[in-house]
Amino acid sequence: MPATSKDASAAIPFSSPLVLLAAILPKLFNNSTIRFLFPFASFLADDMGISVGLFSITVLIVGELSSPIALLLSKPASKLGAPLLSSSTLLLGCLTNAGVLFLPDKLGTASLVILCLMRLVFGVSFNLMTSSIMSSISANTPISSQGRTTGIVEISWTLSAFTFAVIGWLITSYGWKAPFVVNGVAMGMLVPYVYCLLPTDIEPETNPNEASDASDASDASDPIVDSPPTTTFFATISQKDTIGFFTCMLFRDSAMFMILTTYSIWLSAEPWEMDAGESGTLSLVMAGGELLSVFCMALFSDRIGLTTNQIFVNYGGVLACLGLAFFQSSNLVVAIGFLGLGAFFFEWAALTSIALTGGGYGIEVRIQMISVMLMCMAVARSVGAVAADSVFKALGFGGMCCVAAGMQFVGASIFWATRKEGGSGWEERKAKVRGAGFELLTTRV
Repeated sequence: MPATSKDASAAIPFSSPLVLLAAILPKLFNNSTIRFLFPFASFLADDMGISVGLFSITVLIVGELSSPIALLLSKPASKLGAPLLSSSTLLLGCLTNAGVLFLPDKLGTASLVILCLMRLVFGVSFNLMTSSIMSSISANTPISSQGRTTGIVEISWTLSAFTFAVIGWLITSYGWKAPFVVNGVAMGMLVPYVYCLLPTDIEPETNPNEASDASDASDASDPIVDSPPTTTFFATISQKDTIGFFTCMLFRDSAMFMILTTYSIWLSAEPWEMDAGESGTLSLVMAGGELLSVFCMALFSDRIGLTTNQIFVNYGGVLACLGLAFFQSSNLVVAIGFLGLGAFFFEWAALTSIALTGGGYGIEVRIQMISVMLMCMAVARSVGAVAADSVFKALGFGGMCCVAAGMQFVGASIFWATRKEGGSGWEERKAKVRGAGFELLTTRV
């Protein structure tokens, strides 16, 4: 008897809009808190009574230190299961955000240290919550839909940029504490919703006496992907394809963050000499590129396979950087177009990396591997931000774009060379995606 839509929804929880929102909404407010620190750094620092440089070093950079801490906590935390871990870390994020109310409006040395500690705690909760949500998606989504589901959930990153208008008004009207408090309250309200609706990622233990029955009852039509064989974290992290994947991420993300941290300086210098308002308006092209990449990820990634998808966007980023380097001083419209194209490929690559990491590893190490991925992103951001100033001064914006293109080419080639069948099972899963897509196409026809 064919499965009803109700049966399908029960078998695939993320086919329900309410379950999708349990993943999207907490990430939206967490992403907003992470992202608004960068574009509003000067305004926040002014309200706090500290210099922008001090704010950047202490409040922004200290957040990156949370990634290795989250990695150390990921193994014991994974035993809690996605609903409890996500809701607990969401509550922790709520308390740290709302806790800024107890700090003075103008920060002294002691209160600045406390704020940094709060930022560190929030970073740990952010990483663990992201890991648990992605683990839940991987455990409860068919392989033929993992790219689409990841793309839909990760629209929360792009949508968080659209909260900046409200955040700017909150800072202007009520001071630097307001956006933290508003986001914190929103997180607190979502805690019971996430706990009740987010599907678990812990696979139930099978009674040995029922193993044969379970084996007989299962068939190829089961929509949920079986996890790869049990393995340890150290065995997994030492695999050639895993090393190549994360090495590629370090090269690619560091290269793009050099551009992302200096493009406003390029626009304000000769020959364009734009002010902050004009530069901010042109930044909408990058936001548009990010948003378009989310839709493309959701529509196409499962059809072409996540590994092939990653190869395509990696080399696409190389071409975007070269185009930006060539036109950066001669044609502003075309250069901005290549900047948006770079954001498009960069965001698509990040989404694919999340889907590959979440779907490529078994439950034993999945949250740890997602934590490694987030740590690699944090390291890349730090390296890119630190190197950008020196490279920009030495080579100019065009030269820096060429360096970024070279770094991305190296990373893309490393991923290409190491994309072999291994413990992560990426190649087998790509074949399954194509097979599932063919079956779906022939069924509809």
